[in-house]
This record gives sequence, C-alpha cells and structure tokens, in this order.
Amino acid sequence: MLSPTSASSFSSTELSISTKVQPEIESPSKSVNILQLTEHPTSYQDQTLATQTSQLDPTLLDEYITAVPPTATFSIAINESTLADIDAKYAEEHPRKTIPDLDFNLWELLSIATAAVNSPCTKIELLGFGLFNKAYLLTFSNNKEAVARLPYNHLRIQYRLQSEVGAMKYATAKLPNKWTHLVPQVYAWDSDPQNPVGSPYILMEKMRGTTLASQMSSLTKERKISIAKQLAWFTSALYKLGLGFTQIGGVYCKDDGFEIGPLIRNWPEEARQRPEVDNGPWESTQDFLGAQFEQLMRLWQDFYTPQVNAEKCYHGTNVDEIIRFLIQAASLIPQFDPRVLTGDPDADTRRGFVHTDLHGGNILIDPISATITGIIDWEAAGVLSEPFAVRVPTWLHGPTVYNSKNPLPQLDESYGELFIELTDLRALYCLERSRLDGPHYSEALFSYDDLHKLDECLGVYLCDPEDLEEQKEWIAEKIKRR
Repeated sequence: MLSPTSASSFSSTELSISTKVQPEIESPSKSVNILQLTEHPTSYQDQTLATQTSQLDPTLLDEYITAVPPTATFSIAINESTLADIDAKYAEEHPRKTIPDLDFNLWELLSIATAAVNSPCTKIELLGFGLFNKAYLLTFSNNKEAVARLPYNHLRIQYRLQSEVGAMKYATAKLPNKWTHLVPQVYAWDSDPQNPVGSPYILMEKMRGTTLASQMSSLTKERKISIAKQLAWFTSALYKLGLGFTQIGGVYCKDDGFEIGPLIRNWPEEARQRPEVDNGPWESTQDFLGAQFEQLMRLWQDFYTPQVNAEKCYHGTNVDEIIRFLIQAASLIPQFDPRVLTGDPDADTRRGFVHTDLHGGNILIDPISATITGIIDWEAAGVLSEPFAVRVPTWLHGPTVYNSKNPLPQLDESYGELFIELTDLRALYCLERSRLDGPHYSEALFSYDDLHKLDECLGVYLCDPEDLEEQKEWIAEKIKRR
C-alpha cells in the first residue's frame, strides 16, 4: 500500500486548508476557507509573488522561477483594449461562439509568466474557454509555451483552483517517472481573487498533442485499441496513488505534503456544491452518496421549484415527482453499501486516486503515433471509494450493445456503429486493467453495477422523461426486492 508523504486529512468538522505562505510576503490570513468566497486570503506557492505595490519580488522562490525586475518589458503592446482585441481575434476565427468577458491585469500576469519561464513573453492569444475558465496561450522568446487559465465563472473559484493544483502536484510527485510527463507542470498559481492580477490563475505547461475527440473519426480501430490500453496503464498507476488515504475527497497541497478536502463534481449549475451543503471529505461511500442526493434535493427546492409553471413542472418535469424520486432513490443507499454488495467487511475502506473527467477532450494524443501525450483538466480529480474508482473513463461510456437489456436492433441506427465500437474498446480497456491489477479489479468492476446505476439517478435534474421512467421502474424493483 502506498503511503503519501506527509499526507493528512481534513477532520469532518474542518472546512479550511492551511497553506504555506512565503515568509517574505505578508499574508492577510494564514488559512484559506475554500468554501467561502467572501474571505480572500493569500495563497502563493511555486510562483514569483507581486508585492503590495504591484511590483515583482526579485527573490528566487523555487527551482522554476528566476526573478525579473519590476520594469520588465515584453514584445507585446499592452493597453486598455488588449484583452478585447485578443477576444475579437478569436471571435473572427470562431464566429459561432460567444466569448465570455474576463477583465484582469494583463501586465501583472505577463510579469509572473516571464519570471516563471525565465524568458520574455512575446505573444498571447485566447486558446479557448469552457464552462468555468478562459485559457490563454503564452509564447516566450526561448520558444517555450505555457497556458494561463483564469476563471470567468466565479463559482467557488478558490476551491476549484486549489483542487486542480493539488491534484496535478500530487500526481506529479507520486506517479512513476514514466507517467509524470502526462501531467501538466504547474509554473505559478494564486487562488486569491484580490491578488495583483485581479483574478485567480494557474500558469502551467502547454501539453503537446491534439485532443482525442478531434481525431476519433480519422483513427483506425487498431489505434483506438492502442489508446484504450495506454489509458488502462495510466489509470492503473493513478488508482494506486489513493491507497494510502482513508477519506473520500479532493487532494490539496498542505505545507510540504498533501491532504484530503472537499471534492469538485463536474456539474455545471451554479446552484450545486454551494458552501452551505456537504462537499466532503467523507468517511464512507454512504456519506458520499448521501451528500450528492442532498445537493440535488436542495437544488430543486431552492432554484427549480420557484420557477415551475401552472402544472408544477420545470422544463416538462413535475417537481413533486422528482422530489419523491430522489427520496426513494436515496433510500437504497444502505442497501448498496459496498460491504453489503460484496460481503467483504473491508470493501468500503479501499480508495483510489481518479481523474473523474477523462473524456476525449481531456486526453491529448499524437495523431501520427497514436500515443497519449497529456491529460488535462484535473480540477475534479480526487480520492474515491473503490466502487467509483474502478469505473471506466468517460471516453468509453455508452450502452453495452451485447447486453440483453440493450439489444442492438433497438439502438439508434446512426449511433449503432459507435456504440459497438465503444463496447469493444471498453471491454479491451477492462481486460487490460484486470491484467495489470489482478482479479480484484474485475471483481470490483462487476460487483457494483447497482451502485453505479444508483449514482446515475443523480442525473435526473433535467433528464429525458423516458429515462426518468426507466429509472423509476428500476428503483421500484429494487425497493420491492429489499
């Protein structure tokens, strides 16, 4: 069993992370409450820090940083319209996309980037954006590239950023050397919204390669099989990094080690995972699932219910029906305790470290060699209990076409070929994981089908009515058998 160096865990009542602040910087707070954005402590690690006068501290802070003088210049003309001009150029190339607004101190960001890479920044462009962040590509005079990512959606930005930094640093520190090149190196970061940049940010390595999603249609089946096997090797190595922990949650930096804290879930609604609800860490699978159902219930009560129409429906879904559905689904949690499902009294003590969002857009490959070159977007990575840690990556999700419950003739013809391919790739991935991890992996994978089905019930908040009916029938059947 691996034991993380200096690893610790949050107590069930502690909801803050103590962060190491460089001694030459006066910090307004020695702790970061990662669930309350009304507090803005300074949390600087692995970066050159800006002083109260917005000038760079010339002290060498770590092996990656070489200081630059406060009067540093760049090969970029910065003025009030620079950020707008960058967005406009991106809009010309992507006319159908609506670019979110984000205002920050570009000069400060480029100063920090120049110090981190030890070379003047010569070019900056908008790389893209998602539900929460905008990413900028920075090019330097030494031909290096870096990605600066800043949040434009301020939903618990400190929490999300600290979780991602902690996950990447933990993976880099603990993975075998053959896999560390797949994890972006963090050059600089600051989770304080009131820092000199004017926004939390991460400055990290620009990973080479292109997204797997963009290449799927051009890759041969043999190359896809190769990628599925490589992913099995990587996730197997990643899983083992969670064995030394006891709690379920995200991984955060603490002093010279790491600790377990709240877990980020990939849910887009701003209403979810609010500070006042239970975000972890958790001691058991029952606690973890119970908290997810409570969050969903609170979402309906506080945000969807006030918007119902005269028929008491929100987007065609009856509110009372959803509330009853959630209560019935949650009643199955004790029945699907890992110890009950497996008969193993230790089943709920095993943990695995998981990147929970391994879809094709977060897997980078070399399209020529079909080699995985990088894994990105680590903010929702964390330590999960065995039932969820052994699940296949999102890239391979889809109906199992050879299952009697999903007969091939009933599948959408336009997706039938894709579902067949995913079924085959998923089987080969699981075969490789079983070969690497032994029979315990396959036993765990197939022992928790009901628990995985229960977890899927958390997706009912705006689901297809047919899916809801299917899940209601499944829950009724399980309650009847209880």
